[in-house]
Formats: sequence, structure tokens, C-alpha cells
Amino acid sequence: MGPVISLQGINKCLSLLLFLLLLGCRSESEQRTVLATEEPENIEVKNTVVFPLLSFQGNMSSLNFFNRQTQSIEHIIESQSEQQFIDAHLVGERIYALKEDLRGNEVTLLQVLDREGNDIHQFELPGAHHTIAPFEDKIAYIETFEYSLNGRIWLLDRVVSMLPDSQQQNVLLSVTDVLVLEDLAIAYSQNGDMWDITHANTIRWDVSQQLFVLTLAGLNAIWTFDVDGQIKGVYLGYQASSEAYKSGAVYSGGTFHHPHGAVFDQAGRLWVLSTTDGISQVHGYTVDGQNLQLQTSVTPPYEDFQSLAGGNVLLDSNGLIIDWGFAGLIEERTFSQDSVWTFESPIGFGMGFATLAP
Repeated sequence: MGPVISLQGINKCLSLLLFLLLLGCRSESEQRTVLATEEPENIEVKNTVVFPLLSFQGNMSSLNFFNRQTQSIEHIIESQSEQQFIDAHLVGERIYALKEDLRGNEVTLLQVLDREGNDIHQFELPGAHHTIAPFEDKIAYIETFEYSLNGRIWLLDRVVSMLPDSQQQNVLLSVTDVLVLEDLAIAYSQNGDMWDITHANTIRWDVSQQLFVLTLAGLNAIWTFDVDGQIKGVYLGYQASSEAYKSGAVYSGGTFHHPHGAVFDQAGRLWVLSTTDGISQVHGYTVDGQNLQLQTSVTPPYEDFQSLAGGNVLLDSNGLIIDWGFAGLIEERTFSQDSVWTFESPIGFGMGFATLAP
């Protein structure tokens, strides 16, 4: 293990149930599964990791700016609203932050801040959830909507782009554009195990490919698409079926289940964080024709570690930065799986979606 950094001065109030649950997620022993992999080609090194910490009880949350070189938190921005920080991106002199009320009482907000945390403006995004993706001069976000089919109301997802200053919005991509919903509904009725049928959760903008990368836990799938909403690739995980897809290059053979973060390296390999029954892993795949070939598996740093939910995987030329989700642990590892640093949140605080910034 590398050095462990703890954040002080945060209220650690938590219900007894969550306290025991989170405490049980961490043990003293370590266990890793490692398969050999080559390092990707050089890409831009970003020194700051931005991650939200949020309380499971109450509405406390903060944005934390962690310097990878000094291995310390250099700046903290506290939330001043009922909503909690869940995802944030530092772009130039602005911070774009998605804020949700995990208790479900308040509508989701997009807040625009300066680097010091001063509010520039904020506005409501009803139906938005999980993550956002700044691209060009816009923001993309995931929005849930209701769809009536066969006498039942289904919760589906679409990706919406918005100009953050004018709030002008446009639907980039809807699952109704990609899937034959009648076929999907039949398959989901037989095998679905999530509360909503698609459960999109993480959207990221891949600058090098000029593509969005979207994970859909309900479908066990990862989609890539361009700014015109054209699907470029569909990457399928455990027991995911290609039958409901209208078009697009479909790649099968993934072992991931309920993906919750994905990124491509410059060699074209796909890295996926997924969670099954509270246990998370990161898988690295090469693309061979229309098949995904598992090359690397990375397990959490502690034996019997449970990430509960959430999480994300980030990439640069030095290795992987893995946000293990609501259990509140984030770490950096080299591609040979050596630990560089580990940050653990105070008991009772989980991790939102981590991002990288210069």
C-alpha cells in the first residue's frame, strides 16, 4: 500500500447501520488479481483529482481538490445547499458541478462556480442524475424520462446537451433511438435486476476520440457516440444481448456486470469499473474484431472490500486512478499494480464521481 491520506474536520455523524456497514468494508489484509498488461502510449498528465465527498445522512458534502504530486488535499469547497455534490469538472476558470439530494426531496442542480468556490449561477435540471460531461462549450447530462409501452410505464434515459450560460437544451441521444423497445422490454422482464430498465450512470467526453462514453448498468453495456448522437460502438457485458439494438457496431464478450465507469486508453483498450452484489472490479479489455478480450483484472486494495455502489475509473500515462465509490476510497496504481497513494474518507462519507484536471 502507498501512503493513506485522511481528511479531517468533517462531521462524522452517521446512522449506526451505515457506520457498521462501511466499517465492515475495510480489512487489514490485501489481495489483488493482476494479469500482465502493457502501458498505453503517453497522454496528457493531469495532476489534480477532483472528488466529491458526501454524507449518507443529512445533506453535507464537499468538493476536494487532491494534488497527486504532494498527495494532499489543497482546496475544499463546501456545499451550501440541500443538494450534495455528486460530480464536478474543473474547466478553465470554472467548476461545473452536478448536485443531487440523495434523500429525494429536492430537484437536481447544475452549479457553476469559480475556482474559489464562489457561485456564478445555478439552475434546476429535473430528471438529471449521476454525472455530467463538459464538451466544446456545452454540458452533457443524463436525464430520466417516462415511456409508456405495453400498458406499463418504463423509466428510460436520454443524454441532453446544454449551453450552461443560456440554458438552451437539445437531446443528443435517447435510448429510444438505439433500442427496439419491445424486444428490450421482453428481455428485461426475463432477466432485468435493476429498478429502472437502462440505468445510465456515467457519461464522459473522450477528447482524443471526440466521442462520448456512456455506461448503462441496467443494460450491462457501454455506448460510444458522437456529438450528432450517432452510435459508434456498443460494448456488451455479462449476459447482455445484442438483439434489441437497431444498429451500430456491437462488441460482445465483456465480463463486466453493472458498469459504473469506463474509459479508453490511446491503444484502444477499454477499462471498465463494475459492481456485482457490492463487490467492484476494474477490467481491461482489448478489442479483437467484434469481441472483447479480457487482459487485466484489478481488485480493491482490501480483502472483502465492498464498494456498495458508484465509482469510476480514470486513466493517464502513469496508470489508473480508481474511485471505488460510496465506500469512500480512491487510489492510484501503476500499470504494474504498485500503489502510488490511497485516500480514505472519514467513516460515514462516500465518494462521488472523481475527475481529473490540470
